[in-house]
Amino acid sequence: DRERVFLSAIHQHDAPVADFHGQRLLDEVGLEKSLCDVEFVRACIAQSADALKHALDSTQPVTHYGVGRATTQGIVSNRRVIDANGDAHYNRTSSTPDPVRRLAPVGLVDDQLRTLSLWNGDICVAAMHNFAIHPMSYYGCGGVSADFIGIARDKIQAESDAKHIYFSGCSGDVIAGRYNDGSDYERVKLAERLYAAMKESFESSRKYVIENVEFRKSDLEIPFRDNEGFTPEKQTRTLKNDQAPIFQRNLAAMGLSGRAYRETAGPIDVPVVDFGEAIFMIMPGESFVGYQLEAQRMRPDVAVFVAGYGESSPGYIPTREADAEGFVEAHTWCWVNRGAHTAMTNAMREALGREDARAQLPTENGQVEIPAQEWKFEPGARTINVYIHYPGGALANVDAQTGLMLTLHNWGGTVARGAPNPLTLADRYNLITIAVDYVMSGPYEANEDPPYEFGYLQALDALRALYFVRDGLTRSEIEFDKQRTYTTGGSGGGNVSLMANKLAPRTFAAVIDCSGMARLTDDIAYGYPAGSSLNAGYSPDPDSPRYLSADAQLLRDLAYLPHLELMKSLGNTSKVITLHGVDDTACLFRDKRDVANVMKRIGLDVEPHFIDAEKIDGKVFKNTGHSLGDRTTMLMHVADKYLMPDSETCLSNEGPTDFDLRDNLVRYVGPEGTYVIGYEAGYPVGRFERHTTYSHQP
Repeated sequence: DRERVFLSAIHQHDAPVADFHGQRLLDEVGLEKSLCDVEFVRACIAQSADALKHALDSTQPVTHYGVGRATTQGIVSNRRVIDANGDAHYNRTSSTPDPVRRLAPVGLVDDQLRTLSLWNGDICVAAMHNFAIHPMSYYGCGGVSADFIGIARDKIQAESDAKHIYFSGCSGDVIAGRYNDGSDYERVKLAERLYAAMKESFESSRKYVIENVEFRKSDLEIPFRDNEGFTPEKQTRTLKNDQAPIFQRNLAAMGLSGRAYRETAGPIDVPVVDFGEAIFMIMPGESFVGYQLEAQRMRPDVAVFVAGYGESSPGYIPTREADAEGFVEAHTWCWVNRGAHTAMTNAMREALGREDARAQLPTENGQVEIPAQEWKFEPGARTINVYIHYPGGALANVDAQTGLMLTLHNWGGTVARGAPNPLTLADRYNLITIAVDYVMSGPYEANEDPPYEFGYLQALDALRALYFVRDGLTRSEIEFDKQRTYTTGGSGGGNVSLMANKLAPRTFAAVIDCSGMARLTDDIAYGYPAGSSLNAGYSPDPDSPRYLSADAQLLRDLAYLPHLELMKSLGNTSKVITLHGVDDTACLFRDKRDVANVMKRIGLDVEPHFIDAEKIDGKVFKNTGHSLGDRTTMLMHVADKYLMPDSETCLSNEGPTDFDLRDNLVRYVGPEGTYVIGYEAGYPVGRFERHTTYSHQP
């Protein structure tokens, strides 16, 4: 059946554009072979079809499939570059000689190379490598080649009896530009890096017995672009205008051809093969990488392999975010109307086999499960539980004044244990309160469980949950006050709240920290005596899997001056209200005092409440140790005036949040590398970029 024949282009730019109808239109105006040599392309098709036919004479059984993955380094970056005025431009190309554009931040990418292999017992028959990038280092020189992708594939093919095949993923907006100035030397380096990832992914593959293989397909209908210059009438005039540049006449012919084809061919296929633990999927045209990432989020339970450049008549298919930045208006190799995002995601959701691939907000107080960032100690898909509480217990009560608040549990807890009561806060302050079972929630045993995360990935989990609620409200067109965004937590949850403010420095109007840890000191990290009673289970041995690097330790130091200065420079205005007992032996008082002093020194807004014997009143504050008293009562005592929506002193964030800005300027530098918190996808993704010769880090 036609639907079961999967075709995907690789998309080197020096290869010919094969559009017979478009070339026929060009022939009629005297531009023979302007797009392609039709006889040559038809011969290529005939040879390919003949090879496929003869391949059926030597088929092999397939008993297993393998799933592998590797993180690439120094290969891929996004076209999108922010200029000095803060405006977005999609002008970084595969080879970028201009160092300003070339060395701009990486942007939104999928740096994972994935391998889906097919096996006959212990013999690998084929290995299909999938990576999202424009697969060329330079072009326009007339040399049709497989470029650095082909060099890498040839190298791994020479080492293996299996057939190695390469697919470009959704890569309309991802290129090698940050790591490539167009020189021959850079092509070789890109090939070596890609080969290394292919080899690691293939050799680390996990095999599964083939039990059932399912084929599915959804229909995708994207309206053709019809704004000024892209109507059939305008394209016809451009095609016939012998004074217009040939490239523009070619584009006009392709637009007319694509429109005619779609009117007769019907919807675009979005087909998948579902193996059980892996799904292979083909997306149309130059789909942006955001669609590939969205497909993986839709099915966090399996490995999703996405090949791009299937039906290619639409050209570029930008995401909603690129639409909003004017991508469609600024680019001519794009024949889809604005608003393609909804049609694309609906088609992916159906093809991937999920009636509702994205969890929905509950209509009443309830729990949802959402995908979260991978944790190195348990590789693979990971999800977290999120507990949502509305004012009055129902989504219907949310109004334009309703804010958002994280309420984060303590070390060893779940839901909102040890945190101010989310039900009370939701009703008292007109908030949607959000509790999160972040990574390592629940009982913890040092040196038996993995080292305690101590804020970093836990804060990313909490921020992911916050984004989920914001995004769900926005998609449902429910008004709320996103500027009234707060976070609170007790003990470990206080630490995660402070870390969330560090990782999203432009988001929170207030942070209420109840006895949270301030630093991952050596005595906490390694369980040294005569310090904190906490033991996070790390090792100072660089050869240990529990090793704590200097960069990781500094990231978790909330008093580290260079990091606080970055928060200040990015515009952090959060009021940090901290409650801490002077006799706390778990989360040491002196560390919290240091945080407050350094924050005050550089002009950040901190309001410390250090509880000593004079402040004990038996009602709000009952001791000077770790617990202090009831944390809900304490929060209301110190923060009522800041959280009451009708108060003249109610706190609200004035500027756009990190979720709105969608940049990756949150970059915490350490001695060996930089922790980057990227918001290009809307929610945060953390990564560590080691200082290397090819990462161009300072």
